[in-house]
Amino acid sequence: MSERESIWESVSAAVHAEVERGLDDLLAAIRIPSVVAWGGDHTRHSATFLRRLLEDDGWEADELAVGSNRAVFAEIGPRPADGVAAALFYGHHDVQPPEPLDAWTTPPFEPVIRAGRIYGRGSADDKGQFFCHVFAVRAIQRVLRRVPVRLKFFLDGEEEAGNPNLAATLELLRPRMKAGFVYTADGPVHPTGRPRVTFGFRGMIHLRLVVRTASTNLHSGHWGNLAPDAALRLAQILAGMKGVDGWVTVPGFYDGVVPPTATERAAIAAIPFDSDEVAAQIGARALSGPTEIAPMERMMFLPTFTVTGLSSGYAGSGFQNSIASEARAHIDVRYVPDQNPDHILAVLTRYLSQHAPEASLERIATMEPSHTPMDTPAVRLVTEALRKGFGVDPVLLPRSGGSAPDSLFTQGLGLPSLWAHIANADVRNHAPNENMSLTNLHAGSLASAALILSLVDRLT
Repeated sequence: MSERESIWESVSAAVHAEVERGLDDLLAAIRIPSVVAWGGDHTRHSATFLRRLLEDDGWEADELAVGSNRAVFAEIGPRPADGVAAALFYGHHDVQPPEPLDAWTTPPFEPVIRAGRIYGRGSADDKGQFFCHVFAVRAIQRVLRRVPVRLKFFLDGEEEAGNPNLAATLELLRPRMKAGFVYTADGPVHPTGRPRVTFGFRGMIHLRLVVRTASTNLHSGHWGNLAPDAALRLAQILAGMKGVDGWVTVPGFYDGVVPPTATERAAIAAIPFDSDEVAAQIGARALSGPTEIAPMERMMFLPTFTVTGLSSGYAGSGFQNSIASEARAHIDVRYVPDQNPDHILAVLTRYLSQHAPEASLERIATMEPSHTPMDTPAVRLVTEALRKGFGVDPVLLPRSGGSAPDSLFTQGLGLPSLWAHIANADVRNHAPNENMSLTNLHAGSLASAALILSLVDRLT
């Protein structure tokens, strides 16, 4: 056995031991209700806990408050002369609201381990996943008595709120953010159990559409067939903006869309995907979207127009005989690189002014898209590390259908950025009974340790 193999064998054993030993730390982190939507105190308590935990592990850690963001930045390992760390780990310690509470088997902020899984809000998104880096560093320290390369760790406190202060936070940290690449553990594995590596994200525009048809609600008997119905009018407007075939009908909505390259098409073709099976898994009769575009391609390379919420009139117990004068919809648009969010908002606004002057459209939040080339040198290190951790080749995703603050790294800092999705496929993130498999927690921690050790080889 070579020295390298001997070290890896020792580190692997140490990783498993550190995960088991560190579960109490992870459970303590989950107990903190760091719901960013509830205000700064909750995320501040979480940031303080994590800063102290990292300091106890030997990290140089700082707690940052920029606007309402409560973040943590930490470094460990020998300091290089040029200040460029081998890697920068990104994660977020804020979580989604837990509602509906009555759908949880156990309280969301009283984590429990049941049937080989940790249940609790944030158990996988993202506390359980970024703790893999914590466990990996602990294991390497236990075996080598040191961390052999410089690592940086940034824990965001507003990811679930669209990162309104992340750009300002990173600008404050810019002199300290030098690194070879960014590595993020966040998201579920492929349904086959294989970890996934993502090279970019669609952007996001969150919109509020409000329709006002009268100055007040009116008696449905006295005013039926006379007063316009805001709820029905909103439904008609939305139906006119997106056809049953899945295509958005608003002129100019698809401006700037670029089809995948040959390399990206090959990667898409290699992704295991069965439409009927996936539909059954989510309890749908069939998948939606333009059927002439393959499911994975339309998920990655086409923009979306999704209604995520509707409200109007009375929806309580019993009934109320009134015609609603106002109706509201929340709309989620995921746009692709080379599209312009201002242009998308402009074409939507122009359409509404022409077809529905009683409607108003408000932009609530925007997140930029990102892209890292699939031939980036760090890709080999990350894929090999995930192979060591999970025992299988990862699935490579040219782009995620979701959105993340990745462009602040790829464009703002000019760093390649790779995201590893290592939680179990049925993670239920953003939903009741969110959970993290202990098997995936061990595998993800092994992958982080393998990646760190591979960076030593890269630098020597």
